[in-house]
Formats: sequence, structure tokens, C-alpha cells
Amino acid sequence: MSSKIFPVLAFMLLFTTQGIAQLFSEHQKIVALDRGGVNDFFGINVSIDGNYAIVGAIYEDDDELGNNPLNGAGAAYIFEKDGGGNWTQAQKLVASDRAPGDWYGRSVAISGNYAVVGAYQEDHNAMGTGTLSEAGSAYIYERDGGGNWNFAQKIVASDRAADDEFGFS
Repeated sequence: MSSKIFPVLAFMLLFTTQGIAQLFSEHQKIVALDRGGVNDFFGINVSIDGNYAIVGAIYEDDDELGNNPLNGAGAAYIFEKDGGGNWTQAQKLVASDRAPGDWYGRSVAISGNYAVVGAYQEDHNAMGTGTLSEAGSAYIYERDGGGNWNFAQKIVASDRAADDEFGFS
């Protein structure tokens, strides 16, 4: 065993044997309303801010209406916590320029009225014209006064190149 790894393992063992770990209990299991496909990878990445959560599903095939299947296009789901503390699905997000194998939803983040979804295998630039294999992109959404999450902007790296995988994390 490497001397670099051993101290980390010793610390982890010490930490767990000291009883410092918090105990957590399951409050609620959440699933996508349109679940049914196997291996969608629902929950590959999750972010929570206040009463909102976003959950990525990189292998989800269907669009927001459950139509137009594209293998591995991906999706992200917004959940909202109600006054009773229960989480319900508020909206399903998909890229407007979705394509097979984009893996939209690999990374997700939510803060206040904004959500970001990464699609690191996506090929097109922000205008949807130039393609570079797996250059990647990120999609920004903004919550309006009615509680709807609306697409605001697609971003890509200014110096993008093939295989950059922008939006991976």
C-alpha cells in the first residue's frame, strides 16, 4: 500500500470509529414522473437550494412531453418542496437542440432562480451551427414569477475544441 494512501485510510477509519458521523434517515424517495426506462441514470447528479432540487438523468431518451426518443439525449428534472416538506416534480427540462448521445444532465446546479445543466458530449456551438465532437455545453434556465423554468442561454467555451467535454462538472 502506498504511503500516500495509508494516512487517508487511517484518517477515515479514525473518523468513523470516533462516532462523529451524522445519522440520516430517508424522508422521501423521489422518482421522475415518466420513469419506466431502464438505465436512465436518474440521479447521476443532484443539486438542492432551498425548496428546489434539480436531478440529472443522462440516458433519458424522451423530450419533455414524453415523445421524440433520442438515445442518450438526457434530461433534468426540477422538484419543488411543498409546505408539508414533500418533494414533487415541477418540470422536466431537455435541451432545445437535443441530439442522441449528448448526455444532457451529467452535471446540474441550482441556486435561487437559476439552474444550469451540463451536456458534456454535446457537439454544437451556442448558435447551433458549428460542430466539434464532444466539445460540450451548458444550458442556463431562469425561474419566472409563475414558477416555470425557462431556457435563458446556452453557453460554450470561447476556445472550444473537440473532446473538451465542457459541462462535465
